[in-house]
Amino acid sequence: MNIRIGPISKKLTPHLSACMRCNTTWRFVKSHATPFNEHEGAFPLCQKCWEELTPEQRLPYYWLLLLEWYRESGTELSEAERGALRAAVLQGL
Repeated sequence: MNIRIGPISKKLTPHLSACMRCNTTWRFVKSHATPFNEHEGAFPLCQKCWEELTPEQRLPYYWLLLLEWYRESGTELSEAERGALRAAVLQGL
């Protein structure tokens, strides 16, 4: 099942995070994980939104996710990790 119901999905599953583009929670869409090192990946976009965007159009969503990680935990990626994530996104991983 890969329907995108956006903000309505937050009412149905308020405890889940969502795609940063269509706002549909992960219960209703498939995520697309972009690995940026051997042990970590990032998934700000559902598979369908990821497919609809070019690598350059995807990149801002990854940066927004990094800002959210920083705001929530106070941790941030190193310069090398940010570079690896940027390269992975632009390669279409």
